[in-house]
Amino acid sequence: MSTVRTIRLRHRIFRKRSQSHPRQVPGYLTIPQIAASLRISPHWIYHRINTGQIAVTRDAETKLYLFPDAPDTLTQFQDLLSEKLEKLRF
Repeated sequence: MSTVRTIRLRHRIFRKRSQSHPRQVPGYLTIPQIAASLRISPHWIYHRINTGQIAVTRDAETKLYLFPDAPDTLTQFQDLLSEKLEKLRF
């Protein structure tokens, strides 16, 4: 990430509307939504996707990682956080 972009985002100066308005997809949770619900960093989730601990594919249309909007989804993430589970598959 460039220095200018880092400073701009830190001061909440956005270039695109989507940067200030996270996308929402009916029936699904995005990584920022899950992270906010669990009070963790989105980077924690991205890291586990990159290492294969969370198996999920990007949605072809939105290009986002989407998870089912169900209570079980957050429960599974909580179990991964507390190390009750080693891997998640969506």
